[in-house]
Amino acid sequence: MDEHRIALRRRTLKPAKIVFNDRQSVIDCLVRNLSDTGACLEVTSQAGVPPVFELQIESESSNRRCQLIWQSDNKIGVGFTNEAAETSDEDEAGNHSSLRREPARSPGDTGEKLDMVRGELLALRAALDEVAFGVVLLDAALRAQFINRAFRKMWRLSDAKADAKPSFTSLMHHGAETGAYEISSQNLPAYVAERVEAVVSGDTRPRDIRLRSGEVLRFQCAILPAGGRMLNYTYVTDIVRQSDQLLIEAAGAQACLEHQRMIAS
Repeated sequence: MDEHRIALRRRTLKPAKIVFNDRQSVIDCLVRNLSDTGACLEVTSQAGVPPVFELQIESESSNRRCQLIWQSDNKIGVGFTNEAAETSDEDEAGNHSSLRREPARSPGDTGEKLDMVRGELLALRAALDEVAFGVVLLDAALRAQFINRAFRKMWRLSDAKADAKPSFTSLMHHGAETGAYEISSQNLPAYVAERVEAVVSGDTRPRDIRLRSGEVLRFQCAILPAGGRMLNYTYVTDIVRQSDQLLIEAAGAQACLEHQRMIAS
């Protein structure tokens, strides 16, 4: 199991409280995508949430010290610091009077910087799991390092397959095997090969993917600095249908005009 599996995300919603102002102020929230170094919190309103606070999660004996990283609608992303925000069970029993804290680190400590970066990355992954469009992050070898929930739902991709870091070619074959594409069986191999080649070459032009269900996805590939790719999939069914209808009406009008010209001549 590699390092990416160390901070496992747990998607079960957990009641919690945002505690600040010397523990005199409290905001109720729900914890989403909890990991060892960060989480996504769902709040009724972001108003009043400070940049640094303690997170009191139901069923946990100690609060977590949090740093606000991102905000979006009614969700916020936080990274956990290396301080225990509340006394231990022994403290609560009265055996100790001070907070448990790790040894202080200097501002330039490499471990602290790595923890901050890791927390920010996990918070970003949690945010991408909340968006409505599909997102796939590929490494330089075009193997999936992250596949968000929207993509998994779009393509009926199981968590087991998604978490196995499949190649982009494997993802394309999955779509073919599940009959997702509005492509005839004899044309499927060429279609899959063409799509793979476009991603390998870094073609960033948008492309519409028509599904057998009647839905249309707009696909776009972005090239990442380290040689990887970020793939976006967005539903554009209504837009495409309106465009198709306009084309049909324009073609009908043109045919009518040609017919009238023939009669006049």
